[in-house]
Amino acid sequence: MIPSRAMKSTHSEMARLLISLANTPDDSLLLFRTEWRVPLVTLDEHLLKLRDELRLLWGGPREYDPELKSEVLIRSFRVDYTERIQEHWPEKTLAQIVLEAWLKPSVTKEPQLIVEWTTESKRIRPNPANLPVVLAHGWARYVRQFRFCRNEKCTHRFFLGARSSQRYCGPECAGSGQKDAKLKHWRSRYGKGIRKMRDLSA
Repeated sequence: MIPSRAMKSTHSEMARLLISLANTPDDSLLLFRTEWRVPLVTLDEHLLKLRDELRLLWGGPREYDPELKSEVLIRSFRVDYTERIQEHWPEKTLAQIVLEAWLKPSVTKEPQLIVEWTTESKRIRPNPANLPVVLAHGWARYVRQFRFCRNEKCTHRFFLGARSSQRYCGPECAGSGQKDAKLKHWRSRYGKGIRKMRDLSA
């Protein structure tokens, strides 16, 4: 599933895979498939389900806001899906339910783990051909770094943050987001007064 270069270059490529899948729009699955060599046996609907489950675990807005109309926000039927599965397993967290599903035996019969035992390397690692298992391992390693960019115009809002207080994916979004926040604050504080003055002078 994942090119050999991806998992051989340690965890940096795993992080890139998580970010890439979480930010993939519905109409860009082919690009994701090409970059990560996802076999055709993995149906688009299964890939979208994995992506949406990853987004649910990642965080960000949980409610559906039709005014934002943003592709990366969790859609209403996915929220319904979350509530439905938690009705069946009320004693488990959402993360437990999703991760256990990812770690079930693959329909493609791909092994979950690969043993590397050479003079240079002795380790057990997730099988690159088993995407759900790779996602589960990636979640366990990076979950504390999962962040959601607060710039509503950002096209890659799911990212890994360097600190817990990080609200934007990078300097460009931070500058744009802070500018928008200041403008919104200014309008809420002074906008009504200016409109009143305009009405009186009209």
